Amino acid sequence: MSINAVITTETIRNYKRLNYELWYALAEFIDNSVQSYYSNKETLDSELEGTDEKFNVRIVFEKNSGLFRITDNALGMDRETLIAALIHGRVNPIHGSRNEFGMGMKTAACWLGSSWTLRTTALGNSMEYQIEYDVERIATGDVDLREQSREVDPNAHYTIVEIVGLNRSYGSRRVGKTKDYLRSMYRMDTRFNGVDLMWGDECLTYEESLEVLKAVDGTEYRRHFEFELDGKKVSGWGAVLARGTRNKAGFAILRRGRVIQGQPTAWKPSKLFGQEQGSNDLVNQRLVGEIVLDDFLVSQQKDAILWEGEEEDEIDDKLFEIFAEYRQTALSFRVRDGVGPSGVAVTSALDDVASTLSTKEFSDTWTIKEVPTPELAKASQEHILEHLRILPGDREVQIGDVHVKIFLGNDLSPNDPYYSSEMPGDNVVVVINTKHPFWIDVLDTHDSIVAYMIHCVYDALAEKKCTEKIGSIQPDTVKMIKDDFLRMPIVS
Repeated sequence: MSINAVITTETIRNYKRLNYELWYALAEFIDNSVQSYYSNKETLDSELEGTDEKFNVRIVFEKNSGLFRITDNALGMDRETLIAALIHGRVNPIHGSRNEFGMGMKTAACWLGSSWTLRTTALGNSMEYQIEYDVERIATGDVDLREQSREVDPNAHYTIVEIVGLNRSYGSRRVGKTKDYLRSMYRMDTRFNGVDLMWGDECLTYEESLEVLKAVDGTEYRRHFEFELDGKKVSGWGAVLARGTRNKAGFAILRRGRVIQGQPTAWKPSKLFGQEQGSNDLVNQRLVGEIVLDDFLVSQQKDAILWEGEEEDEIDDKLFEIFAEYRQTALSFRVRDGVGPSGVAVTSALDDVASTLSTKEFSDTWTIKEVPTPELAKASQEHILEHLRILPGDREVQIGDVHVKIFLGNDLSPNDPYYSSEMPGDNVVVVINTKHPFWIDVLDTHDSIVAYMIHCVYDALAEKKCTEKIGSIQPDTVKMIKDDFLRMPIVS
């Protein structure tokens, strides 16, 4: 007598615990729609020709009612296709398709909400079919999807998924971030392949503004590459940006026309970029590219390549070989025009400062948060400084008879101060918190990081000099001392 594997309907309750991000969950529906379009492109383009419509996928989010609606005008599904699409784990027999695992729509819909409906009709079929998928009802054994059907125009073709009873809430920042990721993920579809990706009435197009560094003869530091690894094709391009920006750097990984991992968290192979996911040097601000890995394995959520054996290291080695010259160029070249920021940039920055000060969060912090006592302020730094006093700094500089030790607080908490300092004897100790939200969210170029560090160190040095000369820290005196420091050129 054998023992059989058993998978119960209760399993779907756990889908809401999957490690999705909102953009990857929504991408499951977009992938299905786009694949349907590509598989039937000639027929659909002919059908849409002469109309005001293009092929499109539209996402609607109704925050107040807690609803997501994803609509497309791809080929749609007849009843047989719909039944197949609702089978969990039915692998797509078409090699190279995006909807390959037979899990995406079901897992993503159940991750998003407790109940969802799907309505669809196929081009040339006069019937629309609808099912209702209630997670709790199905988990308890009632697997009837309450099929309904009605007659429709045989020229109609669409699929509409509506998800309600959302398992999570989504604020404006999360929605904005999701739209940015979707723009990046579907850059090839929207730029080159006639796909309109919509969020409500907003078209999610990817605006790529890359200013590539040019050599003396005017040629760009941009190179295409192509090679094979164990029979798997690897191709793409790499370039050096004229001006560094962390959010654009790294290699976007594309697979089957869709970005698997892209900006602002693009892949930064360790040998080429210096350490795992890169550091903050100029290579990590300037080296950018795309790499196509159509033949490689991907995770079920399609958010990462599943490297086999030494694949990642071998590709890293090859990219290092191809772009060694570019890496050195990125490290050594800095842009200096000597004229300061443009008027437009200054106005835009001033607007951002004013907008930040006008937020409710800043107003609440100003109004409600109490000023810490000197004892509490000192205590907030003491636990940071006490174990560093006897250690060598990440950088140490001798200025006259003052010894400056600079530490990067990579093991600090986001809740610790943005920087801490003390001035024992002839020493100045400065600890810069690299886990602080400002460091993580705002600093995205080499120059902005330098400026931030300079301000932290200059603050500590100005307070040190003020204390030495007049016996206490006087704000106006500190500002004047720091002003002298800020007039010194930054040496690169």
